[in-house]
Amino acid sequence: MKKLGATPITRSGFFLKKQTQAIQIIIPLRILFILTFLLVMLEDRCLSGGNEKNTTMELDEIVVSDEKIPEEENVQEATAFVTVIDAKEYTSRVSSVPELLSQSVGVNVRGYGGLGSFSTISIRGSSSEQVAIFLDGILLNQARQGIVNLSEIPLDNVDKIEVYRGTSPARFGTAGIGGVVNIITKTPKEKPQNELTFSYGSFNTYKANAYRSERLKNFDYLIFYTMNKSEGNFKYTDDNGTPMNSHDDCETRRRNNAFDSNDLLMKLGYEQNAWRVTLSSDFFSNDQGVPGISSFQSRSASLETLRNLSTMKVSHPGFLHPSLNLESQLFFTYEWDKFQDKKGEIGVGYQDNRDVTVSYGGNVLLSHSAVLYHANNIVNLFAEIKRETYDSENKLAPVEKGDTQKRTTLNISIEEQLYLLKDRLVLSPTLLYNHYQNDFRGKLPFSSEWVTPGENKNKGYLNRKMGMEIVVTDFLSFKGNVGKYYRPPNFTELFGDRGSIVGNPALKAEEGTNWDIGFKMHKKTYWLLKSIFFEYAFYRNRIDNLILFIQNSQRTSVASNISKAEMMGHEISWGTTVADHVNLSGNLTVQHTEDKSNISYWEGNQLPGRPQFELFNRFEYFIDYGKVFYEFSYISNNYLDRSNYKKISSRKIHNVGLSFNPLKKLTCTFEIKNLSNGKIEDVVGYPLPGRSYFTTIDWKF
Repeated sequence: MKKLGATPITRSGFFLKKQTQAIQIIIPLRILFILTFLLVMLEDRCLSGGNEKNTTMELDEIVVSDEKIPEEENVQEATAFVTVIDAKEYTSRVSSVPELLSQSVGVNVRGYGGLGSFSTISIRGSSSEQVAIFLDGILLNQARQGIVNLSEIPLDNVDKIEVYRGTSPARFGTAGIGGVVNIITKTPKEKPQNELTFSYGSFNTYKANAYRSERLKNFDYLIFYTMNKSEGNFKYTDDNGTPMNSHDDCETRRRNNAFDSNDLLMKLGYEQNAWRVTLSSDFFSNDQGVPGISSFQSRSASLETLRNLSTMKVSHPGFLHPSLNLESQLFFTYEWDKFQDKKGEIGVGYQDNRDVTVSYGGNVLLSHSAVLYHANNIVNLFAEIKRETYDSENKLAPVEKGDTQKRTTLNISIEEQLYLLKDRLVLSPTLLYNHYQNDFRGKLPFSSEWVTPGENKNKGYLNRKMGMEIVVTDFLSFKGNVGKYYRPPNFTELFGDRGSIVGNPALKAEEGTNWDIGFKMHKKTYWLLKSIFFEYAFYRNRIDNLILFIQNSQRTSVASNISKAEMMGHEISWGTTVADHVNLSGNLTVQHTEDKSNISYWEGNQLPGRPQFELFNRFEYFIDYGKVFYEFSYISNNYLDRSNYKKISSRKIHNVGLSFNPLKKLTCTFEIKNLSNGKIEDVVGYPLPGRSYFTTIDWKF
């Protein structure tokens, strides 16, 4: 059984003491440091908010989520507040990427109907578009729409998940106002490994995995296949569209809520003379019903998705010089979506749409470590270029196929990690420049207007961050960050979507000013406690030019820069291992969000979908032959709309389970989710499942 709080990576192992004077002069570290500091601190509307009145934070309630104790410190982002989730521990359970992320501190996930349903993420009160989602370092957020459906990322082929809260490391090349989520898939192992997994549970849910990994001299390979399907026909209480009248409420089942997904991941690696080349291809397909709102369920609306993500990675430690490391990759993604609603049960009108998004490009990351003036430092230089095209077609529109819309993105970033006072003080300035060249023109099948070349915009945005860490003792450190980030409008916000959304080509980019400060304690052994972890962070973020969809008629909405928002809160995470048999971990977040728009009926309101209090705790008791676990989460009541009219009650969820592995390589797990059968929902009209049961058999050989 793996214990929490493994030994951190030693910083000194990352520095080479013997450097040539020529290499030391290549990168002007001091100039970068000073320039970044001035750009952040002299921002005309920085942390003080100009002449705006100070806002007193009211801690009416608290927001909490669960976070795994990090297995290791990532020295490349020493100042960041980051969560590392070990997804391998969930192979023998029925779980999902949205479920794991919802247990992370500072993270809120909104699901539209249980396993396999559309799910979005918010970090520190951000919108879903303001969180950058990466799969193996490749950005999944599209120019077409910024929201990533987390349920379309199979958990079973995931190795670990990194959640950067409020900070966007330079090595990703793209800034997220809310933060960054990097999902890392499984990698080939040194020794041959095989694994078969089968699960069955409530709502006729099936899950099956097959995994093979092996190394043959200079070659290694990995093949992973996963299948996941469910009827999703859980019971819920239907209010018949009259929430104020309980006399017509009845219990019914969710219909047209089935899904059937398949994923095939293949990797092939080759190593020779410190060079490593890795070819990877991930194929994903999903066919699901779209049930609609609970009081008016659809019978036939459906969504099909096909996606392929292929990469070629090349790496070489000691490239040209022992202190210089090279990582580079080429990537290609293809996504095809087919949405059918021929009876007009979902949204506005009848729809039979085909959308194709293709993106391709390449990037390079150079990392240089050196000793300058008796101080260790690491400099990361990242450059990326990407081309993205979007084609849309509506079989039921007078003009079926629209013109191809294109966007080219250039990302350049430079980041320094400067270690002073015998590595007790770390300074981390970062500059990130994003340039967008849009080629939007022609006709769209869901719009009555033409997109003119004059509406094209070439824009560049300079994001910057300053981070600092102070290491007081071997187990106590303080850290903080301040940064300015931008998010350009996506294609849907600029030009609309299928008639219900009216675009606005004059939109400005959203601007986010973030800062946080806190401390971390991590001690390996203290009496019966084999590991102790505690982390606290306070953050305050402000968003300007927030893009909102304002209803301008009974059936349409228009995107506008009319709003501002402010979020602040406390994040607390903890964990310990007791006497080699008990793991305790959890987290708590206290959050206050405020709508600062100039619309009277929104100004001062709480942002929807951002509960003020959220708590998660996990208890595990384990021995050589298995373990029992209990998970508890609490989410306070919160609003579902910006007017703070529709409110959902607080909820408590209890999950329990038992894993038994008498043969070491064979694990049997039985779990009960939502033990108290609470009637819950994240989005009004989209109920989540009640009590459910699942059994999993996992065999490694």
